[in-house]
Amino acid sequence: MKKQLLFSLCITLAIMGFAQTQPAQPATGYGGLAAAYTSVTTFNCDDGATGFMLYIPASLHADSLPLVVFDHGFGEWNPLRYARWIDHMVKRGNIVVFPRYQKSEYTTLSSSFTPNAVTGILRAIDTIKNHPTWTQPELDKVFYVGHSYGGLISANLATQYASYKIPKPKAILMACPGYGSYPGGQLSSYSAMDSSIYVLDIFERNDSVVDSTFALQVFNQTTSVPYAHKNLVIHFPDNTGTRPITSTHGEASCIDSAYDNGDRGVVMAQASYAYTDATDFYCYWKLFDALEDCSLNGNGCTTAFGDTYSQKYMGLWSNGQPIVPLEVRPASAVTSINNIIENTEVKIHPNPSSDGVFFFELKVNSEKCNVEVYNMLGEKIYSAFSIFNSPFSINIKNQPSGIYLYRLVSEQGKFVGSGKLVIQ
Repeated sequence: MKKQLLFSLCITLAIMGFAQTQPAQPATGYGGLAAAYTSVTTFNCDDGATGFMLYIPASLHADSLPLVVFDHGFGEWNPLRYARWIDHMVKRGNIVVFPRYQKSEYTTLSSSFTPNAVTGILRAIDTIKNHPTWTQPELDKVFYVGHSYGGLISANLATQYASYKIPKPKAILMACPGYGSYPGGQLSSYSAMDSSIYVLDIFERNDSVVDSTFALQVFNQTTSVPYAHKNLVIHFPDNTGTRPITSTHGEASCIDSAYDNGDRGVVMAQASYAYTDATDFYCYWKLFDALEDCSLNGNGCTTAFGDTYSQKYMGLWSNGQPIVPLEVRPASAVTSINNIIENTEVKIHPNPSSDGVFFFELKVNSEKCNVEVYNMLGEKIYSAFSIFNSPFSINIKNQPSGIYLYRLVSEQGKFVGSGKLVIQ
């Protein structure tokens, strides 16, 4: 019996040894627990397609605070879906307006989504102004944040704020922006976006709902916005732990029943799957916190932008292994060479190469592997899929001399290696 118990214990410990867990929310810093306020006051003005929810820090009382407009995804007008992120924003010192913009999933035309959101925003601002004892919004410190269709709406608001007669944003953050099966709400072009607006454009590697089409459209069309404060960010899966890091359309969702306003629809039935995890803490929450600080105070800019270690870092699994980092466009010729994960699994020769041909040797070759190569503008110039054997070669001899960046990921989403390639 003792031998059986000992055997069972050994098996249990062995399983625990492989059952890595995600990191908890950091105590301080961007995306962290530390907050200036301890509670939130909610005002429910949800009376239809132009309705809104309003969230204001309850204590300590501030005379005025920045305003964040949070644009929800298609059919997700119950703030329950984004509750913990909203709670995080408010307790860090923001007023949050959550415009509804839809009466139901299928009776409100997509072309009216943005105008409805505009009406809700203006109603919310007027509501606060009509209560002068409330904390007032600082209308020169406004941010538009949106998930899915809300990301599209946020891009519309930032591009046409003047014609909508709404406050000009300091910055916008788009999380998995797109229209999926319901086009008609997007602008034909986002080239008119003001050059002073800070832009973070984030999409998920395995998003099968809207993919990257709209995210790339906005990133490529906003030519007036400099790369110094505009990045395209890609979040990847990581299957290391017992609850893996996934990379699907709903990663920005994070429920809290305290924010449930009772509204239900077809899409909201999926809310129970909206976990709060490392992707929230180290991607969406961290990047918005840094974006706000950067655009208002000049702090945190190397976390919000620049393809830096602090921008890409996603925390550590319980065994100390880094979670697969974010990817950023445009990639930095300086910081991208110093990878978050040491490149011990890959050997390349020759490097530099005189003819653009490189040979790769992998220590682990039992998995199919995908390789992508990017230039310094963040443009993909080469890709190959399902590489079975090591060594293998790639040929980019059609490219000019310079530095290029490669990334290797297994078909299961596990990071294998990344680094630089040099053509002389």
